[in-house]
Amino acid sequence: TIEGISFDKIIELNLELVPDEYKPCPWKFPGLDHGTAILKTEEQLCAYIAAYGKMHQDKINEVLPKLNISDFQNADIQVVDWGCGQALATICMFDYFNQQSISLDSVKQVTLIEPSGSALERACIHVGAHINDDKVIPINKYLDEVDAKEIESTQPVTIHLFSNILDIPTID
Repeated sequence: TIEGISFDKIIELNLELVPDEYKPCPWKFPGLDHGTAILKTEEQLCAYIAAYGKMHQDKINEVLPKLNISDFQNADIQVVDWGCGQALATICMFDYFNQQSISLDSVKQVTLIEPSGSALERACIHVGAHINDDKVIPINKYLDEVDAKEIESTQPVTIHLFSNILDIPTID
């Protein structure tokens, strides 16, 4: 229901929802484990975005301008967001597409892969606020459990996002 939804507005809302005692230091919220835990509660999800959302945004925004944006003009796009968490990388990419006048109508499918059911549910809400829900494919699995058929691309352009998972030791 956020009017003119953007990643910045999602960060603001989550910071508002963090319990008062953790607003100045949301990274200290119990159960975050320095941003590496599999989140289970709404409070953890909010604290995670409040604590680490800007860092995610900065990392993604550093990479996106390096893409050859002309590859996306008038092309149908599929997105696979690996270890998506709350779909932070996808939402940052949607903001970037909007800035570059690439219609989100060109996004035909977004596959969200995430072991945390709570985070995946939130990811679907975030992505569904930008595109039709029927274009969102949630996969509640660890990355190593994903079958190739589940991520098979049917679009001319497929973007794979590995936002914040490659440094996690358990990822093979």
